[in-house]
Amino acid sequence: MSFPPPLRMSRPCHRDWLPSWRKWLAGGVSISTFGCSLSAAVDTFGALSYSLYGIVDSHDAIFVHDSVAELLGGAGEDEFQCYRDVHRGTQIHLPEPYIDEWMTLAPEELLDRAWCNLTLHAHILGISHLPLHVSIA
Repeated sequence: MSFPPPLRMSRPCHRDWLPSWRKWLAGGVSISTFGCSLSAAVDTFGALSYSLYGIVDSHDAIFVHDSVAELLGGAGEDEFQCYRDVHRGTQIHLPEPYIDEWMTLAPEELLDRAWCNLTLHAHILGISHLPLHVSIA
């Protein structure tokens, strides 16, 4: 839950990911750019006719297929509101000021700033060669 809407961040699989993850984790550092952001998940699953149902335990997003959403009382929750509801007081892997700033910047500035922060993070950790996708909704 580090990346707020409308940031779509995803880290595709790569053969060097696990060794890099283990190296830094053994040193007590968690690489923040793993998995995908809530907005990336909403976009990806939305293309497959799944809608956001909610977030559980502050970090697990639940999606349901549109064909059964009504049986559960509906879906299509607002990803911005879901993020706001769980953002404060949860474990995040990026400095909180970055996240607060990213939620309020104009889209073009947001993408520039986020890309700068994320590529610097990757450079410092020696993982710049690993694929990283970042866009905005």
